[in-house]
Amino acid sequence: MSSEWQYAHADDPALEFRTFLPHERDHEYQLEHLGGVFIVRTNWQAKNFRLMQVPIGQNGDRAGWRDVVPHRDDTFIEDFDVFNGFLAVSVRSGGLAKNLHRHPGRAAARCRAAQRRVARNPSSRATRLPMPRRYRSNAELDTEIVRYAYSSLTNADHHLRLHVSGTGEKILLKRDPVVGSFDPANYRTEFLFAMARDRHANSRIAGVPQRPGPGRFRAAAAIRLRSVRSVHRPELFIGAPQPDRPRFIYAIAHVRGGQEMGRAWYDNGRKLHKMNSFADFIDVTRHLVAERYAAKDKVFAMGGSAGGLLMGAIANLSPDDYRGIVAQVPFVDVVTTMLDE
Repeated sequence: MSSEWQYAHADDPALEFRTFLPHERDHEYQLEHLGGVFIVRTNWQAKNFRLMQVPIGQNGDRAGWRDVVPHRDDTFIEDFDVFNGFLAVSVRSGGLAKNLHRHPGRAAARCRAAQRRVARNPSSRATRLPMPRRYRSNAELDTEIVRYAYSSLTNADHHLRLHVSGTGEKILLKRDPVVGSFDPANYRTEFLFAMARDRHANSRIAGVPQRPGPGRFRAAAAIRLRSVRSVHRPELFIGAPQPDRPRFIYAIAHVRGGQEMGRAWYDNGRKLHKMNSFADFIDVTRHLVAERYAAKDKVFAMGGSAGGLLMGAIANLSPDDYRGIVAQVPFVDVVTTMLDE
């Protein structure tokens, strides 16, 4: 829950490292270097993070830090990349991953317009900068082009480049292949809301409904929408549905404890609030059954690691809601494990 970065000048023969900012409790930050400044992603007085500009050598005086992308209660900043003329930012808003680009010094309204231009896609798609950072394809600083990718539950990953100036032209560079006779027109995906039992927040799900039919759910702490190439579900998606093949609805439950809805969503699903993660998953299940996306006696649940802990909880809290539960490497003996050095 805290971080510390050190930096050195690459032309310094001694390669003397300096600390940007020492560890502070609950302060997380990341750095990118651009000319004479650092661009900092920080949660200092910004629960959902913000981007700030800091002159090199003035790191310790936060009075001199300046907002580049201010904090917003409805937008969580996940990642960013720097260029000589603009910044590319990956955000989560409304539960979905999106990209925006920002020209330093321009008005926030222009920034929001740029966000709409980059992220204009169906509501069940996830748009992102190439991840992880070490494999990033945006290696050139002096460019007007940014590369990004998007995926959905019914389409493979699309890799594109965007000209951030002028018309904002997008060019498709690559579409990941899907083996077999897959036709995305045979499937559809939806992004739905389910009311949580405490009624203070909505659990979010994304799924591929073919109602009515069996149901299958997957939970994870910070799930991303991934493409149809996932090894977990080729038999559900490859090829058109056959008469002898069960029709599945595959749903992802965005329970509290992840960051799909911002940092508050994360905080409301951990420590003394961990029960919310379990209750959200059960409430999503019951919502889909009530809306006839799934038959009550044909719902299966799956989760791994922390999601395996969730599987252990729902098996005890609500066993009658599930016909089967797959707990993959379930992290259920938390206290004993953490105490074992």
